[in-house]
Formats: sequence, C-alpha cells, structure tokens
Amino acid sequence: MTPRKIQVDNEWIHITFADNEINKFPICKYPRLVHGTYEERNHYIITRRGICWPSLGEFILTNELLNGEVSDESDSSLEEWVKEIESKRIRYKKNSIPFRTFTLVALLQFCIATFIVVYFGDPIRIDWIAIDFCLKIFYGILGIHIFLMIKDYRKEIK
Repeated sequence: MTPRKIQVDNEWIHITFADNEINKFPICKYPRLVHGTYEERNHYIITRRGICWPSLGEFILTNELLNGEVSDESDSSLEEWVKEIESKRIRYKKNSIPFRTFTLVALLQFCIATFIVVYFGDPIRIDWIAIDFCLKIFYGILGIHIFLMIKDYRKEIK
C-alpha cells in the first residue's frame, strides 16, 4: 500500500492510503518524530516504499508501519541526534526569517523617518523624490538581507 496523505500530531501518525483507508499509528514508536516540531513532523516525502522526514532524518517503511514494528535506533544514537537537532534549531531561531524581517522593517522605518526630518524639516510634507529615495534604500536593504539568508542557507547545507 502506498500512502497518499499524512498528518502527524503529538500522539498519532494519520495516514490516508491510496484506497482512501485511513489508519493511525502511535508516534511513540518513532522517537525522532516524538522529538520533532509540528513543522518538522508535517514536512514529509512519500515514496513508493515508505515515508521520509528529511529534516528529522527519519525513514519509515510502509510495511513496518502496517506490521506494528518500532524504531530500532539505539538510545546513544538518539541522544546524539537530539543534541545535533537542538543546536540546529537554536542556530535557526537566531537567523530566522521573522527576526530578519523585523530588522528589515525597523531599518526601513528609521530610513524613512530620518530622510523626511533631515531633508524636509517637516515630517508632514512628503513628495515623490522622498518616496523614490526611501524605496531605493528599502530595496538595497532587502537585497542585503536576501544575500545574508542565502549565505546562511549555504552554511546549513554544508
């Protein structure tokens, strides 16, 4: 049987098969899924033979699920994996897109406010030259942020 759709919550792996049969399997049998976040658990790839969770490094054969087999990963291997995944999550949170977006918006607001006050003296009066200048600054900062995100992504891959 080939899975068609999968959803993982805190207790169960819900699998819809090609014949629209829905089965659920306990997540506690697969420790990497237990330790995964909601996003990591629901980012999967369905293959002919099973299900792969690339961000968790987990691959479960469909036959193993249907036969009720459990993960055979050793405790020491799991502990090492948990440490590695936690360090990646901490690095990701520091360099995450929401943090960079906040920085980008704050810089844009600062640039706009500074330009208006310095060049016009009156924060109420604004014209197209000011808008054009602020947009150029915004796109420049955006380009720098995109470059930094690509650079960080390349580091993560290596």
